[in-house]
Amino acid sequence: LVQKAQDILKQDPKNFRAAYFVALYGPKVGGANPSPDVQSEVSDAAKVMLDNMPQKPANLSDEQWTTAKAQLTSIAYNAQVWVASTKKDPAAVEDAYKQWLQADPGNAAASASYAKTLYEDKKIPQALYEYARAASVEGPTALPDAGKQQALNFFKTEYKNYHGNDDGEDQILQQAKTSPLPPD
Repeated sequence: LVQKAQDILKQDPKNFRAAYFVALYGPKVGGANPSPDVQSEVSDAAKVMLDNMPQKPANLSDEQWTTAKAQLTSIAYNAQVWVASTKKDPAAVEDAYKQWLQADPGNAAASASYAKTLYEDKKIPQALYEYARAASVEGPTALPDAGKQQALNFFKTEYKNYHGNDDGEDQILQQAKTSPLPPD
């Protein structure tokens, strides 16, 4: 499927559907150590998706289209995160997550994944904020209750470990409800 989609993109470089399949399945096919060609193809496909988002189909309500568009955007940004990760480029991984969260600020799963990445990179204050964000998102893009509780528990434990007490914890949780990224 990925190869057929890539063939279509060679003939029609802006074909959204082909780009979708490459961005969605390319990371699965590429695995943890993909060739530079696969990385490039997935990166290009993600860019095609983001640059050529289709118009709202007539059969979808505005709410349905908003949800679908957010899912399509997530696939593209997830592909970009995967490419940067496989290239072992932490700055590009962070940039991709930031762009993803700016484009889809209610995506709790992206916040949780970004938090884990930041934590592994020893960027504790930023990671704590993203864990708080993952725990605070409400609505259809929120984590399941168990995931929310896990993110919240991790945030609270690590916040105390980092600061020595829980002073300011509530302010971070409140701020995380309103913004997908911490202030500069």
